[in-house]
Amino acid sequence: TTDLWVMSIDGTDKHALTSFERGAHLRGIEWSPDGTRMLFVKNLPSTSGVESAELWLIESDGSQRRIAVPGDLASIIYWSPDGTRVALYGSNGAGPDFSADMYIAPLDGSAPVVIKDARGATWSADGQSLAITHTTGPNGPREGDPTPPGTIEVVGFDGSGRHNVATPTGDPDLSYYMWAAP
Repeated sequence: TTDLWVMSIDGTDKHALTSFERGAHLRGIEWSPDGTRMLFVKNLPSTSGVESAELWLIESDGSQRRIAVPGDLASIIYWSPDGTRVALYGSNGAGPDFSADMYIAPLDGSAPVVIKDARGATWSADGQSLAITHTTGPNGPREGDPTPPGTIEVVGFDGSGRHNVATPTGDPDLSYYMWAAP
């Protein structure tokens, strides 16, 4: 079991923030931009051998709450500059309909926005949009998806206005990329 601890910079005042059940572990621990809150992904043990994951927020007063996000979360979390939303990478499972998606989760408890076939996010300075990388699942692009993997796109935090800003070119095995702006 992995628990989350904090301490003062000089090593004093060490104390646990979490106490999880046996077999649970953490990943993707990220401080908020203002340093007062923390997000983390909690992986839960399973009798089937397939872990599930939950996104948790710890407030400055030590209170914790789960943030509802669909799919199986990865460990990569990107806070919005104002700390009101988080972008995170996840997947919807496995099989022929597998997809790698980005979730924009408002921390006020409202429903997350799913941005299909995306990973790697960089927020704009004003927090209104993100630069993302278009990706595909292990089975290749979704039917009818003309966008090549590796394309850099910009999308609004609400999922609107998604557009291409640079398309990759490179060798056939994609061991390197170069981008061409439209």
